[in-house]
Amino acid sequence: MPTPFTPLDYKMSDEVFQAARQAAEGTDESFWSYSFYRGPNREDGVKGKVRVHYCKNAHVAERALQYLVGEKFVGLDLEWVALASKSSGARRNVSLVQLASQSRVVLLHLAVYPAKDELATPTLRKIIEDPNVTKLGVWIKGDCTRLKKYLSINARGIFELSHLFKQVKYSTSRPALVNKKLVSLATQCKEVFGLPMRKDQNVRTSDWSQPLDMGQIGYSASDAYAAIHLFAMLNHQREKLDPVPALPFHLELDKPIPLPPGVEMSSSEESDLDEGITDEALLEAEDSVTSNTNTKKAATKSRATTATKAMPAPELPKDPKVEAAEICVAEHKEARGGKIRVTPAALKAYFIWHANKGLNCEDVARMLRDPPLQTSTVASYILSSVQSEKLPYDNERMKTEVAGHMHDSVIRSRFFGIWKAIHYGVASSKE
Repeated sequence: MPTPFTPLDYKMSDEVFQAARQAAEGTDESFWSYSFYRGPNREDGVKGKVRVHYCKNAHVAERALQYLVGEKFVGLDLEWVALASKSSGARRNVSLVQLASQSRVVLLHLAVYPAKDELATPTLRKIIEDPNVTKLGVWIKGDCTRLKKYLSINARGIFELSHLFKQVKYSTSRPALVNKKLVSLATQCKEVFGLPMRKDQNVRTSDWSQPLDMGQIGYSASDAYAAIHLFAMLNHQREKLDPVPALPFHLELDKPIPLPPGVEMSSSEESDLDEGITDEALLEAEDSVTSNTNTKKAATKSRATTATKAMPAPELPKDPKVEAAEICVAEHKEARGGKIRVTPAALKAYFIWHANKGLNCEDVARMLRDPPLQTSTVASYILSSVQSEKLPYDNERMKTEVAGHMHDSVIRSRFFGIWKAIHYGVASSKE
């Protein structure tokens, strides 16, 4: 595989890319990193590295942020303490703010700022609130909701990379899949960069309220930096499409993702709903967890569908495992007096997975539909069934077979009890 092209000045060399591709799977050398990139030659002839500024007070932060002033595109990501609640305050709910350009990453460790320091400093507020500076990220709406809730920063110019990813991938082949369901950063990086991202659970769930070690710095810098190159590379690919669709809009404008001229939706919203979870649903889930309420909200906004409905997909021959699961669904529903809190499809996915230890989400996805469901959808089905119906599960299987198919912050927000069980060994619902 050749090194993927990036139009930016900071590039990954062929040697670095091929070395990472050939490294043993799961080793440090095999994972994509911001440190792989080098910029134009300096005066001494050496190619410049990406600079990382780790800021532990407001004064240093303001100086470092000056390097980002004037940038039109900035990668944005947040980290926070895993078990933080609303009452925990801003420092634990927005512990670390990561911003990146192609040449620099600025890490604002708000959690360790001195007590007297302002958290939402003027330059930070200026960059994030400026609609002419496009902030790039995955599930960025959730991050911006946190910034507003805890720092009173009203983000504008926010751009969800999942929308551009789907536009580029599906516009000309399967336009019905150009929707606002989220695609994880890891998935996008693997497809666009050709390398996996490091998603170390120990780092992801570490205490972000304490000074960072080198592992945390590398992890958080890479997350923000990835957004810059993902946007540049995907946008370059968008411009190569024929015909060329307009760039997706900033999220606050609440507009549909543009399709190429002349391309129209040909399927019903049903296929759209199978793709995963909307950012609106994720935001609602986060609010419901932190406020400990059970407010329910439709996962998608109602939208007009085309007059002609898509032909239904042919049914697969029934696998005995599927038939057994359907019996379990019927028995479970009868035992609950006909009242269940999840869909029968979600329960069926759960019972297939739970009863067959050799099956993972990919297997279940193929058994349920042709073409297969998204694995993130299957994972959501299983997690929803366990949480809503109080069904048994095995911690280790849940962690290794299900949790990896959804963004960790999504699981933490929507399924906090399960998330805590698989990460901290809190008693789970076992048989």
